[in-house]
Amino acid sequence: MATITERQPGVYFARVFLPPTAAGEKGRQVGKVFRGGKKAVRADVAEWEASLRGTAPGTVGATVADLLELWQQAKAFDWQPTTVAAHGSAPWSGGDSRVILGVGQSPVLSSAVTVGASSRSG
Repeated sequence: MATITERQPGVYFARVFLPPTAAGEKGRQVGKVFRGGKKAVRADVAEWEASLRGTAPGTVGATVADLLELWQQAKAFDWQPTTVAAHGSAPWSGGDSRVILGVGQSPVLSSAVTVGASSRSG
């Protein structure tokens, strides 16, 4: 995220930190002056920052089924044996034909899923 400071009325300076692109290379800061209203400048800065960083991949390369299998493997030690057996016949594992199997073919956005994270403890 860029840091935007107002230098004078209608004149803004934006600074972006760019991470290293290769091993052993240092990150760098890039700055640019923008002129205009606050909303217009924010939009321009966001566009400029996106062009500097490039675009993020649309997916993580995993389907919902892949992520559900990872979740099942991570949680199996917490569950009772009957629960593990019941999840073994879940639609993403191919064991239950009553549920539409197309669910496992949906791509997942990278920003929407954190594998292995739990929102509660214990």
